[in-house]
Amino acid sequence: MEFRFETKYDQRGLTAMARAMRKTIRKKGDPNSFTQTNERPFSQSFNAVVSYTKTLKDHSFSVLGGYEFIKYNYEMFSAGRQYYVLQDYEVLNAGSEEYDSNSGTATHNALVSYFGRVNYSYKDRYLFEANLRRDASSRFAKDNRVGIFPSFAAGWRLSEENFMKDLSFLSNLKLRASWGKLGNQEIGSDFPYTSSIALGSANYLMGGQIVNGAAQKVLANKNIKWETTATTNIGVDAGLLDQRLTLTADYYVRKTKDILLNIPVPVVTGLEAPIQNIGNVENRGWDVTVGWQDRLLTMA
Repeated sequence: MEFRFETKYDQRGLTAMARAMRKTIRKKGDPNSFTQTNERPFSQSFNAVVSYTKTLKDHSFSVLGGYEFIKYNYEMFSAGRQYYVLQDYEVLNAGSEEYDSNSGTATHNALVSYFGRVNYSYKDRYLFEANLRRDASSRFAKDNRVGIFPSFAAGWRLSEENFMKDLSFLSNLKLRASWGKLGNQEIGSDFPYTSSIALGSANYLMGGQIVNGAAQKVLANKNIKWETTATTNIGVDAGLLDQRLTLTADYYVRKTKDILLNIPVPVVTGLEAPIQNIGNVENRGWDVTVGWQDRLLTMA
């Protein structure tokens, strides 16, 4: 039995954070201006895996189970001023207070997964594998947050059967069949299921003064769920002439359902289009690979 625990911190995110925190954007002209931006992206992950393998005469078993957690946080702050008397004096308080500006934003997302796999083999001749994933994404509302994604595969090594032993030219022959489902939650938005309100985007005049306002930016769709892709595959692996000639052929059918897309809405709504599970795509095809490998002897 094997236990493996691992914690990962995204070094790319940390490096990007370090760069962003000292990033400075300068614009010079009429009027001259200075803007300074600090960004803090940070991601972390944790996973734990346990596996068990057992062999009983002609039977081989293996079981694997695991847990994974991924979380991402992002923060940004920006400030600037105009009308610098000394253009090369690059600090915020050297500009005019009358023409200052600032902005900031933050977001986060998380994914929690449980997964398992079972393998069985009889005489290394009959093979079976089953997988199951349970993923929960913060990008979907509570009722649609969890997705269950199973897969199955089976194989038969015909070249190990007694009735195939007399075929000396055939060194390997294996038939395969599989079916599996995967999910997609990469939709470019961390909270597409809730209405977003933009502060400062609907300012108005009251008593001769500008008053900060807020307005809804996008239509919410709390019913969106995981986009799923189911793939069915039937294949054969063959080796001939002591594995000098090899052949791999697969026929697959891939069906993607509930594709997450932005559907246009009338401009008069004044809102951005919501994300919906609206698309379906089906692909069919063949994959064939033929290889030849041999050794050439040369005389010295």
